[in-house]
Amino acid sequence: MLMMELARGTLNISAWNSRGLGAAAPYLDKLMKTADVLCVSEHQLYECELGRLNQLHHDFTGYGKSSTSLKPENYGKVPGHCGVAILWNKALSPCIRPLQTIGTDRFCAVEVLLDQQRPLYIQCGHDQVPTLYLLCSP
Repeated sequence: MLMMELARGTLNISAWNSRGLGAAAPYLDKLMKTADVLCVSEHQLYECELGRLNQLHHDFTGYGKSSTSLKPENYGKVPGHCGVAILWNKALSPCIRPLQTIGTDRFCAVEVLLDQQRPLYIQCGHDQVPTLYLLCSP
């Protein structure tokens, strides 16, 4: 778990390769009790199922991307694969902006506004390790 110091506390960031969200609810619930932000890889959801990400836990919201190789006409016939998502505690929603136009079906990113001068960027990719970028003023 990564920890970033904020002005008034700590931001706990966890990463998890779920290998599908089917039977993962108990483990996911434990992760969400300790994480503020959760980067999920291999959720295996089709694009039409991405709304499920916001139903995983009542305190969390987020966004994700599904594999571009998953064709809508195969939904229900061919199992899903790949996919990435970033979920965050709803209390952080005023500070987090999804960067939906950045990335591919292999990674997604959010901007966390720590203060007006220094945004933090969190990138979640298929490699399971979140990447953090903190822009420093000159």
